[in-house]
Amino acid sequence: MTITYPWPLPPGFFEKPMWTGRGFRLGDVLLPVLSYEVGRSGWTDELTRFHEETAGDDHFIDRGSHQHAIEQICRHVRVDSPIILDVGCSSGFMLRLLRERLPHALAIGSDFVRGALDQLVLKREQCL
Repeated sequence: MTITYPWPLPPGFFEKPMWTGRGFRLGDVLLPVLSYEVGRSGWTDELTRFHEETAGDDHFIDRGSHQHAIEQICRHVRVDSPIILDVGCSSGFMLRLLRERLPHALAIGSDFVRGALDQLVLKREQCL
């Protein structure tokens, strides 16, 4: 399955990325994760690890916001197999909930920092 979406060009590439269902194709290269420069956000892999170690997916604010988001997504989904892009997926807590509540959806995660995405790719590969 090929999904066309206007992904920005990653540094060093001159072709638009294409999602293949297993990764992103850039010319002859298949990548599990698109990577961009961090920029000015100030968010780092260290902050992600700090959040995971001190709260994880069990923090009351995360539980409440994830539950609300899932309810809204379920309320508005009008197709049997939706494609959902989680922008700012971090460690994938919301992606896991999406897969539980909408097992026929294609859930794609994106984030500003790469460390958590690399860990999600490893976890996914271990499940295949």
